Amino acid sequence: MIYLLASSTSRFDVHKLSAWEVAARFGAAIFLISPTLYIHGAAAIAGIALLTFHRFSHRTAGTIA
Repeated sequence: MIYLLASSTSRFDVHKLSAWEVAARFGAAIFLISPTLYIHGAAAIAGIALLTFHRFSHRTAGTIA
């Protein structure tokens, strides 16, 4: 949750975040606070998916990250 909030407020992770990525990360981080398992679980999966998407969508052919 802290990583999602920090990267969304700074608008930067490995590379600059787009507006929709900032909004999605912030939303996922807020929903991680929910005590309801379904909401918390969906937010956790969404957060992991967002981080993975960002990491692999900005790779270049020669980098290993």
